[in-house]
Amino acid sequence: MKFEETKEHLNIFVDYKLKDLFKSQFKTAKWNSFDKHWYIANTTTNKNKLNKFLEEINSSKINEIINEIEEIELNEKELSKLKEEIDSLKTELKNKLLKLKEIKNLTEITLSQKETAQQIHEQLIQAKEAIEAANFELEKAKLSCTIAFDINKDIISKVIDLDRIEEIFSLLSKLARKSNSSFLYAEEKKEFTMCQQELLEFHSKLEKIGFTSDILLKIANANVNRLDRDKIDYQINDIIKSIKKN
Repeated sequence: MKFEETKEHLNIFVDYKLKDLFKSQFKTAKWNSFDKHWYIANTTTNKNKLNKFLEEINSSKINEIINEIEEIELNEKELSKLKEEIDSLKTELKNKLLKLKEIKNLTEITLSQKETAQQIHEQLIQAKEAIEAANFELEKAKLSCTIAFDINKDIISKVIDLDRIEEIFSLLSKLARKSNSSFLYAEEKKEFTMCQQELLEFHSKLEKIGFTSDILLKIANANVNRLDRDKIDYQINDIIKSIKKN
């Protein structure tokens, strides 16, 4: 990402994957479709803000994180396609097995039919081997999904403190359980609200790299006076699974 300065404008050349982040910071920026760049007025304020934005991009490793996330998304699409192909193969093989079994169960078998039965037997063996191979590929795909989940957790942990979020969940769940049997003191309500504010700050960091979590927002906006209605009993893995692109 770079920019060029003219008398009237600052012309900014933005990588496509950083477009949304750039637009969120420079809402007045306009697109030059001919030269393929964004531009803003050449003022001291804009120039200082742009230099600070570039420094944050370079120091926060956002490019590296976004590249890793895009690679994971590509792997997930490939896994999904592989699973669909395996499911289709299994259905086809099951249909063939049913048809072969019907032929095999014929009571009157001529000599030619006996030869056919032998062929059917061989096809059954081949079909069984194909199903076993398909099941093996499916297990590999499931394992890859698990690995992708762990990689995603590692990337998210670079942006937000998952251990701290887990501590907050534990504390909020404890206070919620207490509110169901008695009532919360003013200090406890204050502690609850401070934890919610901290969760909102974590969510803001996620938004800076183009992500959101409905569960994180739900807990951060829960009504401390109506915890019997607003569920907040979640695990840290629920948060990771709920994180999606904006």
